[in-house]
Amino acid sequence: MTSHVDLSAHLPQLPLCRVGGLESSAARQLLGHLSPSTASLGSRTLSKLVIFLEGNPLALRLLASVLERTDARALRRVLRELAQAKQVAAALLDPNFPVTAVDIALELAYRHLDDEDLKALEALAVMPAPFSGALAAAVWNLPEEKAISRLHHLVQAGLIEHYPESALYELHSAVQHFAETLLLGQGDFAREVTTRYVIYVLREAVRDIAILDARQRISEPVDRYLLWDHLPVAWHRALGNAPGWPTLSGLERWIRTWACMAIHCSPCCCHLLNSGHGCKLLPPPPRYWATCMPVRSYASASINRTAVHSTWPWTAVIPC
Repeated sequence: MTSHVDLSAHLPQLPLCRVGGLESSAARQLLGHLSPSTASLGSRTLSKLVIFLEGNPLALRLLASVLERTDARALRRVLRELAQAKQVAAALLDPNFPVTAVDIALELAYRHLDDEDLKALEALAVMPAPFSGALAAAVWNLPEEKAISRLHHLVQAGLIEHYPESALYELHSAVQHFAETLLLGQGDFAREVTTRYVIYVLREAVRDIAILDARQRISEPVDRYLLWDHLPVAWHRALGNAPGWPTLSGLERWIRTWACMAIHCSPCCCHLLNSGHGCKLLPPPPRYWATCMPVRSYASASINRTAVHSTWPWTAVIPC
């Protein structure tokens, strides 16, 4: 028989109210399913835990991943850390916004990563959409096999989602925001990983355009289709149009290559526009006008859209 230990004294005193998320019984059931070791905590402690984390499923998942990787004798320490994580999050975040359960759980999960996984998580902040192991490997500058192993560490920590059917990964929006805040505070490191991200996306986009222009049937994995969701973001960052992100250098080759490929690929332009991938971008900085203006003119002519002359045209169609 499992012995129950009342550890509720190690949690802050909180009012018995729910601020969103699952109802108390459902939240306790979820936490017990995600972390069987919580069976030793006792019902009072479990109730206080789910109240402290507002019954939020993501916060509970993050807590469960920490508990499952913690020795049973260290549970008291983890619960104390949970209270400390709230204080740290409150000190780091905008005082105009309340600290949420996810903020607290993320801070706790962050404390329990080793240095390599910490840097890996921060670097993944460059990902605005689902990504493949190959893209993560490029951003981390690792062999793909090692990158996938590291991704699995982060999956086990509850910090990223894994979709086995497509071999893709994704950061929850709250985790992405948390990682982005950490990354953008590190100038050189942020510039380094963002440059790797942009080069990979633009290089692979050129490859995809060549496939489309040759009218070949695309039979590659789904991550090649989802690469187009990264292209507008990568183009913004390459041109220095992404607020808050570092200004990059040494990308002229990729900018010119991508622009030239787009100029000569009318089928690609139409395919991307008809697929609903068109969106607006800010005008490029003056130093790129000579490269990008012919692309704009070609886009207007090839897709027969005269209305685009008053604004900067379609991006993923013609990424300018």
